[in-house]
Amino acid sequence: MQEPPIENFRNVPLPPPPKSAWPTAIGIIAIVFGAGGMLGGLSGLAGPLFNQVMAEFSDPSQAAVYEAQQKYQWWGVGLSGVGLLVAGLLLWGGIEVLKRRPAGAARIKQWAVAKIVLTLALGVFQAVMMPVIFEATQQQQGGMAMPEGFVLGMVIATVVVTIAWGAALPVFMLVWFGREKITAEVQSWGDELGRD
Repeated sequence: MQEPPIENFRNVPLPPPPKSAWPTAIGIIAIVFGAGGMLGGLSGLAGPLFNQVMAEFSDPSQAAVYEAQQKYQWWGVGLSGVGLLVAGLLLWGGIEVLKRRPAGAARIKQWAVAKIVLTLALGVFQAVMMPVIFEATQQQQGGMAMPEGFVLGMVIATVVVTIAWGAALPVFMLVWFGREKITAEVQSWGDELGRD
């Protein structure tokens, strides 16, 4: 049997390279964390109502704690509202990355910067609010005296954990989408046919 001449294979199109799996993984992670962040933001917006209900059902000796919380509740509401919007940006970016749309990567990078700023603001909020709450707790009837330096240690530990946890995913996303290989692939998505 005679083999076909080599020239006949020149016009045969090559199969497309397999699609990367990372957009699916990153997209799902972004959607899950974005949806969770939005739920957290909504619950934060309801914080004043929750505190009011708890104050009505609590022992009158705990009134000082709830009064201290009320001093800062609108700061908490404001941060929750901003957090809701920021989380929505992550959710939106995740959906677009899942569909391999170049704008999704840009939205996730915007989210990462906004989330880091929001996390730092939350750390400052905690550093200001927590000592007031601890003081009110000590002043209430039957309140336990706390050792010297305990409050400062708790505030520092809480702020450090808050910032480290809150910045972990944003920093990862900035590093991931900053890689040259990933940037080139994201730019190629705009050239793909049949995109949604």
